[in-house]
Amino acid sequence: MKTKIFQFILGLNLMSIGIVFYLKANIGLGSWDVLHNNLHEFYQLTFGTWVFIVSIITILFSQLFYYNFSSLLAIGTGFILGLLIDLWHDYILLFYIPQLYLRIPLFLIGLTLLGSGIALLVKSKLPPTAPDIFMISLMKRFTLNYLVAKTITELCVFIIAIIIGSVHGKVFNNIGIGTILSLILIGSIVEESSRLWKKLFRDI
Repeated sequence: MKTKIFQFILGLNLMSIGIVFYLKANIGLGSWDVLHNNLHEFYQLTFGTWVFIVSIITILFSQLFYYNFSSLLAIGTGFILGLLIDLWHDYILLFYIPQLYLRIPLFLIGLTLLGSGIALLVKSKLPPTAPDIFMISLMKRFTLNYLVAKTITELCVFIIAIIIGSVHGKVFNNIGIGTILSLILIGSIVEESSRLWKKLFRDI
């Protein structure tokens, strides 16, 4: 159990640092973080606070499709993740990087850390994040495969993020090349990271 808790905490920290890195890169965000950052920019609360609020709403909404009381434990995961993002945000986002040739590698490092953290969180088998709960609920309710359910959840939150941006006159706020890179690469990063974590913890 201690190993699982270690994996859980390390996974959330890697996810948090990864998110902060690609916020710093400022070349576009993944769908969920476009939503989180739009809410942060337009409605004042911290990025991490919005991660937590969106987590609660998403998890409760997911129960309409597939009720599973244990899924509510993921609210705690959302709370911890939000706290860690704000904590790392204060330490890492201390200066502005104007050069695009530096921001792209920073984004890719952040995306790699995020994917590695997701893989480790899944490996821990402790409560996942809200996007995973939403995806799983759709899979179970409509008998969808992973790819279809993941695409639907990403599309839904992306549309909501665009609507929020539109209301404030910034339709494509926080959307850029990083958004495309995230969609293309995150699945592969999670898959490869899962193999590496599996080997590492088997060898320890």
